[in-house]
Amino acid sequence: MGILNGARRLVGDLAGEASKQAAIIQLQTERDSLLSRLEETYARAGRRAEVMHRGRRFEDPELVDAFKLVETLTARIVQLEEEMRASREDRDPNVICPGCQKVLDRGVRFCPVCGTQIRICPQCHAVVKPDERFCPGCGTKIADQPGAAQVDPPPSAPSS
Repeated sequence: MGILNGARRLVGDLAGEASKQAAIIQLQTERDSLLSRLEETYARAGRRAEVMHRGRRFEDPELVDAFKLVETLTARIVQLEEEMRASREDRDPNVICPGCQKVLDRGVRFCPVCGTQIRICPQCHAVVKPDERFCPGCGTKIADQPGAAQVDPPPSAPSS
């Protein structure tokens, strides 16, 4: 029964983590949509401000409404980013090595047991396997992390 209870606990932990990841992705999606809308609003306000500048008119209700919307969208974006940060900080402090499945402390760059490079997604903080080019958690393209250990080729043998 101990193994079964352990498996149930593991499944429960994984489901909880998947739920957190889904919530973060939903927040990111809403934030990205708002950022797009914010850019459109800035563009519209800028075009209207240019027309006003050329016409020597500076009091325009459309421009006032656009800037009110900019303030509303900006406040919501800040709120979503704060919620994402809080969700990320609530995560388990340990990381599982994709090579040997050993539980590692957060922040390690290489597994001390098998030597696997530990890469973390900069967007959702999921562990990314060395051969993966995209995060399995959120789909972010993963660039090689700076400072990764590189092995120099062996020196060539001297000519005789």
